[in-house]
Amino acid sequence: MVSGQLIVGVDGGGSRTRAAVLDHAGAVLGTAEQGASNPLVVGFEKGAATIVATVDEAVRAAGCARRDVVVFGIGVAGAGSSSDRERPGERLAALLREELGESVSVWSDREAALAGAFGGAPGIVVIAGTGSSAIGFDGRRVATAGGYGKAIGERGSGFEVVRAAALAALACEDRTSDSTTRLETDLAAGMGLGGNRDLVCGFAAGLDAERLRRGIAVVHALAKSGDRVADAILTDAGNALSELVAGLVATLAPREPLAVVGMGGLLDASRPVRQRFQAALLAKGLPAEIAPARASPETGAAWLAIAHWGGRANGVDALARALAAQDAGLA
Repeated sequence: MVSGQLIVGVDGGGSRTRAAVLDHAGAVLGTAEQGASNPLVVGFEKGAATIVATVDEAVRAAGCARRDVVVFGIGVAGAGSSSDRERPGERLAALLREELGESVSVWSDREAALAGAFGGAPGIVVIAGTGSSAIGFDGRRVATAGGYGKAIGERGSGFEVVRAAALAALACEDRTSDSTTRLETDLAAGMGLGGNRDLVCGFAAGLDAERLRRGIAVVHALAKSGDRVADAILTDAGNALSELVAGLVATLAPREPLAVVGMGGLLDASRPVRQRFQAALLAKGLPAEIAPARASPETGAAWLAIAHWGGRANGVDALARALAAQDAGLA
């Protein structure tokens, strides 16, 4: 890469997609945000279209044109999944190259988050948004935990928090639970639904990001007010996320403790799940301090793309090599 060329990084998930335009020195020139782009949630064509639209908006915000961008790094949820027929990341990359050109590289959202959080240094990233997953790097190897998707379940995720709340509300209404909770009266209303039976239809049809966000807010508010069932749901989420960290530590067996960065809406500094996550880490004898990320996941995706295409990537070269070895089955 030569001076003056621009790089675009993207972080795409089940709720939103963010893009950033960087210059050769790493300065962010423009950003943009749009809706969900996880191809396993919204479909490949729609996911690719959302990513392209977000890229174009960020490029306009930077005051440049798409032709000025030499490398596109795309970190997107679902890209790290695999099937017998085709890896979703490869299928998405093919669609994106039709629109953006050949200099597109696709990574999973957690790989991009890891690159951004530590700039290639060892550490663990826990992501708790719509879904949940974790990834760790010990300077030599990469390991992952969670990220199984809604069909199997992702404890500690926003989706699982609302699903558990819906089950509690329905159990109270059906009188199949001895517990009482204001979720029975507050959850469906807070999500803009007519009643608890509408929760069943909502989950069957697929909850959109806004309804999910509103459901999480109801659980947070009730837990804060002392509702024991809501509090237990959030405590379970925090414990589940700590188990992801414990699993990575057991797999990597690092010589020194690895710093932990939390990302995603459930782990924002003001969120009660973060407090429960830290308490669960402490109970397991793991470092309970959550470190600040060095850079955003979209910046991490840009750094990985630079390394992939042979440029100097702000220290993430060793991480990029470890990811490539893992992808090739050599790690």
